[in-house]
Amino acid sequence: MQTEDRLGHLLIIAATLFASLVFAIVSVATGGWSNRIQTSLLQFYQASGLLWAVGCVVLIILGIICLSLSAIILFARFFNHGKGRAILGGVLSIFSACVFIVSLGIFMGQETPQLATYGFSFALLWCAVIPAIIAGIVFFLLKDTDFLNSAMKYSAAAQ
Repeated sequence: MQTEDRLGHLLIIAATLFASLVFAIVSVATGGWSNRIQTSLLQFYQASGLLWAVGCVVLIILGIICLSLSAIILFARFFNHGKGRAILGGVLSIFSACVFIVSLGIFMGQETPQLATYGFSFALLWCAVIPAIIAGIVFFLLKDTDFLNSAMKYSAAAQ
């Protein structure tokens, strides 16, 4: 493990990334988004043909992919291979939280509180936002002196 990484920071990142991944995966895979939508969003799209439901699912899957990449960077830090990648991991975590918020905004724009009451899958996706932001912030606390420092030299001159 790198000498500048504190085990506490890495464990906090691991726990928050795991929680955010679990919340996001469960929310996209289960039904119960609102009292009007008792199926998953993809099943709702197949039944209704409304394209915004697919947009929400695609954004949630994009956030899950970003969280997975962030987890890979974290595990590389555990084994001293992630030098220069902590900032990337933090940006990916915070980006996934932003993507989740955009997806929730689309859902809230289509299913307004006057039309429906929100269900547990909706709440789970909101619960995935906070750990993703915390993981991103703690990623930024890791010392990352190798970011954008490369031993390679680039030249535009022909050789």
